Amino acid sequence: KPIENTSNVKLQKFYVQGIFFKLATDITNKDGTWKYGGSSRNDIYAAKVAGLELVGLQEVTGAHIYDIKFPLMCTIDYKGFRLIATSRIPITTDSLIYGSNDNSKTVYK
Repeated sequence: KPIENTSNVKLQKFYVQGIFFKLATDITNKDGTWKYGGSSRNDIYAAKVAGLELVGLQEVTGAHIYDIKFPLMCTIDYKGFRLIATSRIPITTDSLIYGSNDNSKTVYK
């Protein structure tokens, strides 16, 4: 069952047994265009972006900054669909160094 979407971005998100899943599909912008495909839907580009999210995490973890904790993450390709699976990590205002824990209402830098 999809979880409630609290952002303007229309992604299919699932939370199952401590793992957060996002289905990589193209999404429409407010102006009616597609985020990755422009005038037409392009799920292939959305899947590539999902793969680059994992590459980005690998680069940041490779920096060996020992005070920063990262979630476990993997991509799952199944029957033409790509999912990003991420472990849930406890985030509080005291533990957050950079980013947001409330859908970008507050951003810590």
